[in-house]
Amino acid sequence: MTTPSERAHEMMTAESSAEATVDFLTFTHASLGDPIRLCNHKTEIKSVDGPVTTYWTRSREAGRVGGELPNARQEFDYLPFAVVWPGYEEGATPEIRIAIDMVDRTSILGILRVYREGRVKCLVESALASDPDIVDFRFRGFYLRRAPWDGIAAQLGLQLTPYDQEPYPVGFLGPSVAPGLFP
Repeated sequence: MTTPSERAHEMMTAESSAEATVDFLTFTHASLGDPIRLCNHKTEIKSVDGPVTTYWTRSREAGRVGGELPNARQEFDYLPFAVVWPGYEEGATPEIRIAIDMVDRTSILGILRVYREGRVKCLVESALASDPDIVDFRFRGFYLRRAPWDGIAAQLGLQLTPYDQEPYPVGFLGPSVAPGLFP
């Protein structure tokens, strides 16, 4: 679902709105036991450990991957980040950029570890913070292509698989396999 829902469209085109959105990121990889789930809006207190308070957002519809139960509430850990959605201009790269500022290494260590192993899939979703159980945007099929981290900020780049740059079947084409290509 790359088209916003009716209620999200109304909120985005309104002159003013009291609604806030929450973006959900679900990173999956074969080496991860459970997906890494992050959100950029804190709706509930998860725990209080001395002076440190951690937050999360739970959603029934967001973050479902694999054979998870349909009514299970997925828990997304709060991490402040900004999402730059892909543009619709002709020739624009279908890329979602995630900007994470003022973050310590432990917050994104899991993502950085699996990024080095390759093919990290990411499901990007957005919902209204007042009702996170209903997803208004959903972008599937994105993969983590870059994840530079300079000590205080990370700029994640998510892209669709570039099938036009794949070498297959170029190495397998010849006059005996595809005679129409060879005059």
